[in-house]
Amino acid sequence: MWVLLRLACATTPQQSDVAYARDLAPVLADNGLLAERVLQLAGDATQPNPDHERLARGWTQDVVPLAIHVAVVSATVEAPPTWTARHGELVSLWDRRATAAQEAAAALSEGDRARWDRAAADLTRNRLDEEAWFRAANEALAPTGIPLDAIP
Repeated sequence: MWVLLRLACATTPQQSDVAYARDLAPVLADNGLLAERVLQLAGDATQPNPDHERLARGWTQDVVPLAIHVAVVSATVEAPPTWTARHGELVSLWDRRATAAQEAAAALSEGDRARWDRAAADLTRNRLDEEAWFRAANEALAPTGIPLDAIP
């Protein structure tokens, strides 16, 4: 009887992949909100005579809390064994992004151009690493037909 019960409850790797994608979806939605807000602020920054106080407030009140939220919530997603290491990499990427966002917000608040440049470079590197993570994850998920979209 125990063997039949274990067989009935066993999940295939593909089922685990689908469950992981499902469990990560709410975090990805929040990641999309974060990306949208960063793009809005980037657009504001490229305007003639941007309002630096407004930009600093946007980073401090919107971007940083969202970046921290995505990092914290992503760490609560239970990845199946086949995804544990890869998921840990994603959590680490989002932790680093949250730290870089905090640095960027502080740089804007203080008017520190050199600090901003360092934070912006960190954010760019992190974004490229995140894109690479999603490319690799989607290759692994290809058999399921369910892609992960970093910015749904």
